Amino acid sequence: AKVPVLKLGARGVRVYGRLLPAPVVEVVDGSGAGDAFAAAFCAAYVDGATPLEAAGRAVLVSARAVSQPGARP
Repeated sequence: AKVPVLKLGARGVRVYGRLLPAPVVEVVDGSGAGDAFAAAFCAAYVDGATPLEAAGRAVLVSARAVSQPGARP
C-alpha cells in the first residue's frame, strides 16, 4: 500500500505508524462510519492534503457520523 492506514475505531487511526486519536463522542449508530472515513480521507488526499492531514479530517467526519442515527445524515 502506498499509504498505510489502519482504522482503530474509537481509538482513532494509525497512518505510517503514527496514532491520530479520535475525538470522544457519544456513539448513537456505527453504521457507515468506515465509509464516511474512507470518503473523507480520499477526498482530502485527492485535494492535496498529506496522508496525516487527510486522516485527521477523516477521523472527525467519521466521529460525527457515529454520533447520528443511520448511515446517512
